[in-house]
Formats: sequence, C-alpha cells, structure tokens
Amino acid sequence: MRKGYVMLDPSSQYRKDDMEKVQSAKCDTIFIDSIEDEETRPQWNHMMNGLKKGDELVVISLCNAVRGLRNLSTLFDRCRVLKVRLISLRDRIDSWEEMYPACISQLMDVVATLQGDILNFRHSNKSARIKSIVSSGNRNIRAQRCVALYKSGASIDEIKKETGFNSSSSIYRIVKEAGEKLDRHPNKKMI
Repeated sequence: MRKGYVMLDPSSQYRKDDMEKVQSAKCDTIFIDSIEDEETRPQWNHMMNGLKKGDELVVISLCNAVRGLRNLSTLFDRCRVLKVRLISLRDRIDSWEEMYPACISQLMDVVATLQGDILNFRHSNKSARIKSIVSSGNRNIRAQRCVALYKSGASIDEIKKETGFNSSSSIYRIVKEAGEKLDRHPNKKMI
C-alpha cells in the first residue's frame, strides 16, 4: 500500500504543488497534518503506527516529515526493519532506486542541511501560527498555551514569541490567574 504524508502550511507558496505531487505519486491514502498540529502531528503518528511490511511511504521532503536527525534515524530504521519503500519527492530519494537512481551525495546533502531546513520551516510557519492564534480571538486557547509553556519551563521571551504577547506582565497575570505559582518574576527575590 502506498501512503503519502504532507504537513500543509496555508501560507506556503508550495501548498498546491505539494498536494499535486503527493496525489500524482498515486498514493492509496494521504495523511495531512496542518501546521497548527506540528507539535502533536496526529496524522503522522497514525500513519507511522499503521505502516506494514512492504508499504511505500511518499513524503514531500524529509524536512517536512521529520523534526530532526533523531527522527530521521528512527524513520530510516523503521523503513529498514519493515522493508518500507521511502520516497522523498523534493529530495529526489527513492530507497528502492526506481524513481530516482541511487545517489549517495544527494542523501548526504539532505542529511547535512536537514537541521537548517527544519529550522527554516519552523521559523517561516511560527509567525503564521501566532497570527492564527491571535486572530482567532479565542483568548482561552492563547492563555492555555501561555500557561503550558510557563509550566514546561520555557523562558518568558519564548512564551512571548509563541503566543504573541508583547509584555511579560500579561504572561505573569495569565499564569497567576490560572493558579500557578509564579517562580520566575523578575522583581521577585527568590529565597
């Protein structure tokens, strides 16, 4: 069974091309995660859990499919163990060498640039994600995200970037209203 995967970003210039490429690859099932689901990636996880021996996996690019070298290694290992054919369209990689001839330099280029490509992908989509959170008008979602980031130990600057808040006092107010202990307030002396 040929399965396709793509993480779609509505603001991406490649969105239409990405879908056309995956569809033209004659996938039996296409799994799509939106950029808002980048952290949880429910469709990716569903697809990976359903991979069976001999399946074929088509992705737009490896930087669209994995989130780092550890994830890439896990993907390669799973494909190796299950004998899954992996096709990366933009990277021009086919583990069975049918669509694209074997080219070790191509794979080396992909691995060497993977972290930078992933960071660029995340950075270009972070502002779109913030705009969608802010423009959605749903204060509860924004506040919940703020509290979750604070509890996870994210810095105040990271929370500002991720949630779109401009002031630290807004973050502290929301965290306090949620009943959480304020342990990083700059004006508060820790004993």
